[in-house]
Amino acid sequence: MLTMIGWLIGLLASVALLVFLTEANSYVPHLLVSALVVATIAVAAFRRNKLELSQARLSRSKLASINAVYMTLIWSWGAVALAATYLFLPELQQLNWWRKEWWQFVAGFGGAGILSAIFAYALNADKSPDDKETTLTKWARYLAIAQLIAMVATMLGLVIDGKMDFGWVDWSANNIFFCGAAGLALVSWIALSSQKARDKS
Repeated sequence: MLTMIGWLIGLLASVALLVFLTEANSYVPHLLVSALVVATIAVAAFRRNKLELSQARLSRSKLASINAVYMTLIWSWGAVALAATYLFLPELQQLNWWRKEWWQFVAGFGGAGILSAIFAYALNADKSPDDKETTLTKWARYLAIAQLIAMVATMLGLVIDGKMDFGWVDWSANNIFFCGAAGLALVSWIALSSQKARDKS
């Protein structure tokens, strides 16, 4: 419980800082803070996976559930950070982009976060035998693979399209997109690697 409260306070503080940095037109610090947030989550996921694998032979479902929780943190942080960025900055509200598309991206991040949380709960509640790959754990593996590919493609797309340039009008949102995608790619890779290591042990 205390751990979750700590995560909540830390992530909300990072969102407030990102809004401040956007208003101050501080591109590099904004990118660094965004990267630090997702790196912290990815490192926490890596350490938790390593700890669990070293101490006990977890079921596939429990291990997948742990990683889905970290994915939920990144999706949720992205949704709140994007919403806060556009809701609290009047100059961005005047853009045509703001009126037409902002809520779609926030809804996408938020929806993915909710689905990831539900999936984490379902996996944690799975009572199947430890060595049996269930439908849920198969989906967890397939989704991790799909998410890894999609996030790498997203990062490449942002770079190729030039949207990581400070001159882009919504550079702050693109920083959040890029770093969020990087974090999700890392956690997806950690999830796949941990399941592979578990099966070999």
